[in-house]
Amino acid sequence: SSLFLGFFGGEVFFTQDIGDVPIFLSRSEPFSVPASSFLGLLPNFVYFIDFDETAFADLNFGYIAGATNATLPAPYYIPPQNIDW
Repeated sequence: SSLFLGFFGGEVFFTQDIGDVPIFLSRSEPFSVPASSFLGLLPNFVYFIDFDETAFADLNFGYIAGATNATLPAPYYIPPQNIDW
């Protein structure tokens, strides 16, 4: 299983390893963070959330798991913020 990364110069790019960086996809902008910086995050994962489903893709093993029919009133992943006090 591979993750589609996009087009560049007419070529399609795929990868099976995004390293220590999980990717978060939701109704807000996509983002990634180092998994080693946040307890509980898994490296080489893609996390999805929408109004009626959630899912994740484990790129290490090509495994995709999801749940549908789960109504989520706020399907957003909020990126971590750098707040200086």
